[in-house]
Amino acid sequence: GDATKKTIEGLGVIPGKVIRFDDDAVPAVPHIGWNGRIPHQSSPVLSTSEEKDEVYFVHSYYVPIIEENKDWILTSTTYGNQRYVSSVQKGCVVATQFHPEKSGTTGLNIFKNFLQAAEKGTLSNTSSLPIDPSSQTS
Repeated sequence: GDATKKTIEGLGVIPGKVIRFDDDAVPAVPHIGWNGRIPHQSSPVLSTSEEKDEVYFVHSYYVPIIEENKDWILTSTTYGNQRYVSSVQKGCVVATQFHPEKSGTTGLNIFKNFLQAAEKGTLSNTSSLPIDPSSQTS
């Protein structure tokens, strides 16, 4: 339950806290396996992937979505009933909670798109997308 919920500060670059998944609220901790992403921004990094394309996760902690970090969120993911930040992008800074290197063709395309956009100088070409607050990933 909440007694095992641990919160840490993180690196302090992105606003918010890093919280351990509640063992009683999710199927298992750590979260290991394939899951989807809900896009919050369009980005050259994700230009060849679709929302249905799953990526591979191995983690016990998450960053919840709060007002102060919304402009960083590239994608979110749900695990159990917990929605969390699964990737971020602000300008040329891009980071993922999932493992692109373990995510097959989708992950390789994310790396390829990142490198191509960086080379072309278009990496920071992002725009906000409408989000359905009730949407869930697998």
